[in-house]
Amino acid sequence: MTKKKKMSGIYVVKLFNEELMPADIDSRREGTVIEVNKLNCKVGKTIDLNKRRKDYERVFGPENVCFCPVAELEEVDEAENHVLNRLEEYQVEGKTGISNEWLERITAEEVRDIILNVLDQNDFEYTELPNILKYKRKSVYIKRFQKRGREV
Repeated sequence: MTKKKKMSGIYVVKLFNEELMPADIDSRREGTVIEVNKLNCKVGKTIDLNKRRKDYERVFGPENVCFCPVAELEEVDEAENHVLNRLEEYQVEGKTGISNEWLERITAEEVRDIILNVLDQNDFEYTELPNILKYKRKSVYIKRFQKRGREV
């Protein structure tokens, strides 16, 4: 069995849940974790997009989350800093008083556009990844990708 190549990049998380859910299930962070629902989205970076997708599905349940990789690139730390600076007015303040990557008053689709714009404006070398945010429910995009023989 061949091991999948790790892809680093910037992503957006879109939620479908109506009720508020903790953004993290790590018991060490109990009491400090914000709660989020479909009115929130999240921007983030990772060195392994596939692993990060699985992490969000474990926290929220696969039926409640659409993990959308936006761009594959190597300079994820610098890119995320630029993106978060642009999104500062939308960042949710955590229970500790510090802003985080969870956002409000902006859609995941708008965040995706801003990420690509920021990457272009700051001359990052990246590969744009398919936009799966256009699907209303996760089940729709899963069926579409499975038809193409791709792992979701």
